[in-house]
Amino acid sequence: MKRRKRLTGSTPAVLLTMLAVVFTACSQEDEASEAFAALEAEYEGGREAISEAQDSLPERSEDPDSAELAFFRAAREATNLEYEALTESFVPRYEALADEYWGTGAGLEAKIWAMSRAARPARGEEEEEGAEEARTAKIAEQTDAIFEEYGRSPHIEQLVENSFFLNEDQAEHYLGQLRESSPHANVRAAAIYHPASRKLSRLRFEERK
Repeated sequence: MKRRKRLTGSTPAVLLTMLAVVFTACSQEDEASEAFAALEAEYEGGREAISEAQDSLPERSEDPDSAELAFFRAAREATNLEYEALTESFVPRYEALADEYWGTGAGLEAKIWAMSRAARPARGEEEEEGAEEARTAKIAEQTDAIFEEYGRSPHIEQLVENSFFLNEDQAEHYLGQLRESSPHANVRAAAIYHPASRKLSRLRFEERK
């Protein structure tokens, strides 16, 4: 009868260390998810408050020369500016959360949230010369950092799903990398689907012009 090999004295210590690492990672993921959910709830609460104020506006007049219509348009514009100001105020908070929980799924989600909102120019404002190039370079720098940390992680599917703020060259570059080298089938599939969906939406838009 074969005897089972006895565990060496160091094996239990190694297992305990591995379990401690796994537990710490899971705990950090849970903590990050809770922090992200709390911030999301606060942001959505602010949006709902603005939306309720918008819903309380009087009905829009059909008379193009009426004072009511002018008031309605001004109120709508003020509401849009409130939305923008709210989002702008939350961008640094999402960035701070991303920095604190970098490496977790919620940390990446927070980073993408901040990038996608900060990427858009302010409503009704003309961009200064070179602003678009600077924004594109910043997005590339941030995306490179995401790939360095999450390139082999299944969490990076979040970037694929929210790649609308990447320009076409960036989307092809980064999503192409994932199609070729991601070890996760869901990420590779998403990197195929979303660019195709983006192109189809653009073609449909062009057809409606």
